[in-house]
Amino acid sequence: MLVNTYGGTLGVLMPFLSKEYGWTRAELSASVMIICTGLLLLGPVVGALVDRIGLRRIAISGVILFCAALFGVGLSGPSVWSWYLAWTLVAVVNPMANNLVWTAAINRSFRKRRGLALSIGLSGVGLGTFIAPLFAVWTSRLFGWRGAYFSLGLGGLLLAVPVIWKLFLFPDRTQAAARPSGNREASAEAAGLDGPEIAEILRDSRFWRLLVSVTLVSAGIGTLMIHMQPVMRDAGVSAGAAARYAAIMGPSAIVGRLFGGYLLDRLPARLVAAVTFALPAVPCAILLRYDASLLLSVCATIATGVSLGVDGDIVAYITARYLGLRRYGLAYSLIFGCYAFGAGFAPVVAGAIFDVSGSYAIMFKILIVGLLSSAALVASLGTPPKFAV
Repeated sequence: MLVNTYGGTLGVLMPFLSKEYGWTRAELSASVMIICTGLLLLGPVVGALVDRIGLRRIAISGVILFCAALFGVGLSGPSVWSWYLAWTLVAVVNPMANNLVWTAAINRSFRKRRGLALSIGLSGVGLGTFIAPLFAVWTSRLFGWRGAYFSLGLGGLLLAVPVIWKLFLFPDRTQAAARPSGNREASAEAAGLDGPEIAEILRDSRFWRLLVSVTLVSAGIGTLMIHMQPVMRDAGVSAGAAARYAAIMGPSAIVGRLFGGYLLDRLPARLVAAVTFALPAVPCAILLRYDASLLLSVCATIATGVSLGVDGDIVAYITARYLGLRRYGLAYSLIFGCYAFGAGFAPVVAGAIFDVSGSYAIMFKILIVGLLSSAALVASLGTPPKFAV
């Protein structure tokens, strides 16, 4: 939940930061691109470590350092470079506390109901999306925008105490499977980690189709997450009302995640993915003709929330099904890194387009084409390989 709060928070605080320092929306959106670039560059390093030493030590240090770095964002300003530096520190520790670590544990622990297990385990994304905008509005009114980030860092650390305690108390069940041995093939098979080595994965066209489709869909979701509230504000919706609309994404993400997990266990994953990867095109089309009405606001946020909820599960599930568990950490980190990069880069482009043209229309039209292409790519993956688990 903690690592997914910055998107909804930034959408709330963006107008205040622009007013106080004169930073453009493209400059502010660059913080998310920095986060996502960190996932792209450092995620494979963390993924390889998860494959080799397990997740416990990585997760404990990652959660603590992430909360400390988020607190540090509140110290930035007035120079925009201090803003970039603060988010660079968040980006460095973010891969150690993100989905990469938690999905590796879930995929190794569940086989029969893996889709449902992933949906339940990652439902904190929806909870974070629900809480973040409301929490940011409340804390910024009481303490200013700096206080919002201070509160996120300190509050997140307090919420993480039970998780940290459990990780300290119980052994890392994934570590034995990940620990190197004299015969790596035998140890992987004994641990039930089937699938190809990374060199074979990189030669598989399905890996590249999945990577491109995931990048395209994340561009749509990332843009909607960051810029939906500014679009609403530009149309005359108040800050509080826009935050309440954005909060709808949270419950929608939880419902979408649970329903998506249920479908993944019963229907071909590529078909479920094709439908859900196309879904963000709906709110993009709505925002092209947005008139601040209640109906359009609710429909746009619900569709975005459901997409956010389902797509995270699908990326983890399909990676395990089509590329195996033997090198899941590294393969998933590469795919999720591109997912993160798309989610970080596209909002910056959207902000730049708005700064130049005064409208998001061009960006939303580009995203609609990209999202439909993403659905077609993931639908083309075909039947999972024989080693699929």
